[in-house]
Amino acid sequence: MIDTFILGTGNLSNTLKKNLDKSEVYSAKKFLKDINLINQKKKINLIINSFYSSARLKKIDSYSFFTNKSIFQIAKILDLLNPKVINKIIYTSSSSVYGSLNKKTNLKDDNNRNIYAAFKFSAELLIKNFCEKNNIKFIICRLFNMYGENDNFSIVQKLQTAKRSNQKVVIFNNGKSVRDYIHIDDVVTIYERILKTDISSGFYDVGTGKGVSLIGLIKKLNLKKENIVHKKKFITEISRSIANNKNLIKKIKRIEFQTIDDYLCK
Repeated sequence: MIDTFILGTGNLSNTLKKNLDKSEVYSAKKFLKDINLINQKKKINLIINSFYSSARLKKIDSYSFFTNKSIFQIAKILDLLNPKVINKIIYTSSSSVYGSLNKKTNLKDDNNRNIYAAFKFSAELLIKNFCEKNNIKFIICRLFNMYGENDNFSIVQKLQTAKRSNQKVVIFNNGKSVRDYIHIDDVVTIYERILKTDISSGFYDVGTGKGVSLIGLIKKLNLKKENIVHKKKFITEISRSIANNKNLIKKIKRIEFQTIDDYLCK
């Protein structure tokens, strides 16, 4: 069985580690430190989750630190890693790239979302370029809104915390934005199948293919009105963001996705 190295120490990486045989979680820094040993392996799979933390996105104190975490460390790994040892690369991108591709660069970059998405897109192309030059299978996973066990960042978790602890949660644009929410266990199942399937290189949406509005989530949770703070300021965002997962499902077979309704009703 091929060893799988998972770059990035967040929730997805650690959940993958629990479910994938012969897998190890590495920070990008530690991977670079051990790269000479890794280059001696016969074959490896590489899952790259390493990126600047979304939880810290609202405030970027250092552009050089942001750049290092977002793309420079990945570039350095690709420079130093022996391409002959790589069986397959999975890169965890984000549905946010669709926002960065809409050419509305003149709009205000609220919460640094556009720069985050643009760097994700740049990392996608960097990996694609490297893999095509070295004849390596690559799967770019454009991950939609993930939630689930050990989640401490998603809007789903924030809404649950607001209800459980009687806290307030801030909502923009009247909560009308529609998003595709996918449970972390379903993401792990998809990654497992990608590793085991002879799937074509390319870009794939990772989501359920169904959307629900933020205000819809609030209603399902029966949150009190006093727990919701509606900001009058309009922020720039895509009104609907739903995965087109038909191509992916065709390759890895149908998945019975967990529903956000069932999760919220637990």
